[in-house]
Amino acid sequence: MERIKKKHDVILQALSTLKKSINLLNDLEEQKYYESLRDSVIARFTYSIDLFWKFLKLYLQEKHNIETAATPRIVLRDSLAANIINQDEFEILIKAVRTRNLTSHTYNEPLAEEIIEKIPNYYEEMQKIINRLKL
Repeated sequence: MERIKKKHDVILQALSTLKKSINLLNDLEEQKYYESLRDSVIARFTYSIDLFWKFLKLYLQEKHNIETAATPRIVLRDSLAANIINQDEFEILIKAVRTRNLTSHTYNEPLAEEIIEKIPNYYEEMQKIINRLKL
Protein backbone atom coordinates (compact mmCIF):
# COMPACT_ATOMS: atom_id res chain seq x y z
CA MET A 1 0.00 0.00 0.00
CA GLU A 2 2.87 2.35 0.77
CA ARG A 3 4.25 1.96 -2.77
CA ILE A 4 1.01 2.96 -4.47
CA LYS A 5 0.56 5.92 -2.09
CA LYS A 6 4.03 7.20 -3.02
CA LYS A 7 3.30 6.79 -6.74
CA HIS A 8 -0.03 8.55 -6.24
CA ASP A 9 1.72 11.48 -4.58
CA VAL A 10 4.26 11.64 -7.41
CA ILE A 11 1.62 11.71 -10.15
CA LEU A 12 -0.35 14.37 -8.26
CA GLN A 13 2.80 16.51 -8.04
CA ALA A 14 3.57 15.99 -11.73
CA LEU A 15 0.04 16.97 -12.71
CA SER A 16 0.30 20.02 -10.47
CA THR A 17 3.45 21.19 -12.25
CA LEU A 18 1.80 20.57 -15.61
CA LYS A 19 -1.23 22.62 -14.61
CA LYS A 20 1.00 25.49 -13.41
CA SER A 21 2.77 25.54 -16.79
CA ILE A 22 -0.51 25.43 -18.70
CA ASN A 23 -1.82 28.35 -16.64
CA LEU A 24 1.37 30.35 -17.20
CA LEU A 25 1.20 29.73 -20.92
CA ASN A 26 -2.44 30.83 -21.00
CA ASP A 27 -1.58 34.01 -19.06
CA LEU A 28 1.55 34.81 -21.04
CA GLU A 29 1.60 38.37 -22.33
CA GLU A 30 5.08 38.56 -23.81
CA GLN A 31 5.58 36.59 -27.00
CA LYS A 32 9.35 36.40 -26.52
CA TYR A 33 8.89 33.83 -23.72
CA TYR A 34 6.23 31.80 -25.49
CA GLU A 35 8.46 29.19 -27.15
CA SER A 36 10.40 28.39 -23.96
CA LEU A 37 7.25 28.12 -21.89
CA ARG A 38 5.53 26.03 -24.57
CA ASP A 39 8.46 23.63 -24.56
CA SER A 40 8.28 23.47 -20.76
CA VAL A 41 4.59 22.52 -20.92
CA ILE A 42 5.40 19.80 -23.46
CA ALA A 43 8.21 18.43 -21.26
CA ARG A 44 5.95 18.39 -18.20
CA PHE A 45 3.24 16.66 -20.20
CA THR A 46 5.76 14.01 -21.28
CA TYR A 47 6.73 13.05 -17.76
CA SER A 48 3.16 13.38 -16.50
CA ILE A 49 1.72 10.92 -19.03
CA ASP A 50 4.59 8.51 -18.34
CA LEU A 51 3.98 8.68 -14.59
CA PHE A 52 0.23 8.39 -15.16
CA TRP A 53 0.25 5.11 -17.06
CA LYS A 54 2.88 3.66 -14.71
CA PHE A 55 0.63 4.59 -11.78
CA LEU A 56 -2.27 2.82 -13.51
CA LYS A 57 -0.07 -0.26 -13.94
CA LEU A 58 0.69 -0.31 -10.22
CA TYR A 59 -2.98 0.38 -9.42
CA LEU A 60 -3.98 -2.65 -11.49
CA GLN A 61 -1.45 -4.79 -9.62
CA GLU A 62 -2.18 -3.55 -6.10
CA LYS A 63 -5.93 -2.91 -6.21
CA HIS A 64 -7.13 -5.39 -8.81
CA ASN A 65 -4.44 -8.08 -8.59
CA ILE A 66 -3.91 -7.80 -12.36
CA GLU A 67 -0.43 -8.23 -13.76
CA THR A 68 -0.05 -6.30 -16.99
CA ALA A 69 2.67 -5.68 -19.53
CA ALA A 70 4.86 -2.60 -19.19
CA THR A 71 3.56 -0.74 -22.22
CA PRO A 72 1.16 2.20 -22.08
CA ARG A 73 -1.32 0.77 -24.59
CA ILE A 74 -1.64 -2.54 -22.77
CA VAL A 75 -1.93 -0.87 -19.37
CA LEU A 76 -4.70 1.38 -20.71
CA ARG A 77 -6.46 -1.57 -22.34
CA ASP A 78 -6.28 -3.53 -19.08
CA SER A 79 -7.51 -0.48 -17.15
CA LEU A 80 -10.48 -0.30 -19.47
CA ALA A 81 -11.20 -4.02 -19.02
CA ALA A 82 -11.01 -3.59 -15.22
CA ASN A 83 -13.44 -0.61 -15.40
CA ILE A 84 -10.84 1.77 -13.99
CA ILE A 85 -11.38 3.98 -17.03
CA ASN A 86 -14.28 4.13 -19.45
CA GLN A 87 -14.22 3.91 -23.24
CA ASP A 88 -14.14 7.68 -23.80
CA GLU A 89 -11.26 8.07 -21.34
CA PHE A 90 -9.44 5.17 -22.97
CA GLU A 91 -9.65 6.82 -26.40
CA ILE A 92 -8.43 10.17 -25.06
CA LEU A 93 -5.56 8.52 -23.19
CA ILE A 94 -4.50 6.51 -26.24
CA LYS A 95 -4.34 9.79 -28.15
CA ALA A 96 -2.33 11.30 -25.28
CA VAL A 97 0.18 8.45 -25.49
CA ARG A 98 0.46 8.93 -29.26
CA THR A 99 0.97 12.65 -28.71
CA ARG A 100 3.60 11.92 -26.06
CA ASN A 101 5.49 9.84 -28.61
CA LEU A 102 5.64 12.88 -30.88
CA THR A 103 7.13 15.16 -28.22
CA SER A 104 10.70 14.41 -29.24
CA HIS A 105 9.95 16.32 -32.45
CA THR A 106 9.11 19.67 -30.83
CA TYR A 107 11.79 21.35 -32.96
CA ASN A 108 9.11 21.07 -35.64
CA GLU A 109 7.15 24.28 -34.92
CA PRO A 110 3.83 23.24 -36.46
CA LEU A 111 3.94 19.94 -34.58
CA ALA A 112 4.82 21.66 -31.30
CA GLU A 113 1.82 23.96 -31.78
CA GLU A 114 -0.41 20.99 -32.51
CA ILE A 115 0.80 19.21 -29.37
CA ILE A 116 0.39 22.23 -27.11
CA GLU A 117 -3.25 22.63 -28.14
CA LYS A 118 -4.07 19.10 -26.97
CA ILE A 119 -2.28 19.09 -23.62
CA PRO A 120 -4.91 20.90 -21.49
CA ASN A 121 -7.51 18.28 -22.42
CA TYR A 122 -5.11 15.44 -21.62
CA TYR A 123 -4.29 17.07 -18.30
CA GLU A 124 -8.00 17.32 -17.41
CA GLU A 125 -8.56 13.63 -18.20
CA MET A 126 -5.60 12.45 -16.16
CA GLN A 127 -6.54 14.64 -13.22
CA LYS A 128 -10.17 13.49 -13.32
CA ILE A 129 -9.15 9.84 -13.27
CA ILE A 130 -6.57 10.26 -10.51
CA ASN A 131 -9.12 12.12 -8.38
CA ARG A 132 -11.63 9.31 -8.87
CA LEU A 133 -9.35 6.40 -7.96
CA LYS A 134 -9.51 5.20 -4.39
CA LEU A 135 -6.36 4.24 -2.56
